[in-house]
Amino acid sequence: MSFGVRSLLVHGRQSTSLIIGLCVGISLSLILTPYLEEDCSGGLSHELLGGVRVGNLRDLRSSGPAEEEDYEPRIILKSYSKEELAKPEKPEKLLRPRYYATELGIREKLLVAVVSSKETASSFGVSINRTLSHYVDKLIFFIDGFGTKKMGLNIPIVGFKDEKPLIKVFRILSYLNENYLNEYDYFFLVSDRTYVHGRQLVRMVQRLSISRAVHMGHLLDHPGALYCSLGRSCVNDSPITVHDST
Repeated sequence: MSFGVRSLLVHGRQSTSLIIGLCVGISLSLILTPYLEEDCSGGLSHELLGGVRVGNLRDLRSSGPAEEEDYEPRIILKSYSKEELAKPEKPEKLLRPRYYATELGIREKLLVAVVSSKETASSFGVSINRTLSHYVDKLIFFIDGFGTKKMGLNIPIVGFKDEKPLIKVFRILSYLNENYLNEYDYFFLVSDRTYVHGRQLVRMVQRLSISRAVHMGHLLDHPGALYCSLGRSCVNDSPITVHDST
């Protein structure tokens, strides 16, 4: 007998018990499977015939036999009068802002308010309009009196009644607060007799952080002054007030 055949017989004797065990296990599983299925189906049908709810297997909170009569749900409606039922319901209209920027809270950077007059709007006002209009987002001129349409100027003008200069400044701030507070981050107040470097102004505003209160500028030239000089310009935004010297 050759060496290869002898080694095959030796290994076959060692694995004989494993092969016999696998065969016996497979045979027993094939023989017992039909009996186990019959027992499960018989037990389930017995429970159904006995009146036990199958829903108990899913609902752990309830146990016991089900009621013979089916449960009939009862719908309880809110008591309405005939007049209320007869009135057709009007769908509520969803009011949305005109622009996406308003709805999303996106604001422009800088609005310039120029304090001017009827006498200087056509000269100094036009000059400052040419200097700043292409740097800032919006430019508005404020003068005394009404009838601004008759001036023949192609610049946005808002007129107030003849008032004292200090009161006029507060009227301008009130106007900006009521009409443009939620549309711009900063409001630059300046007299039409002041030269402003538009590029430097925009750079200064871009460096400011609206999360911090900032106050810069020159006070009026008298002891105990609490306000900055408008002739040197001032910048305001909703939470802070900034004054800049030009």
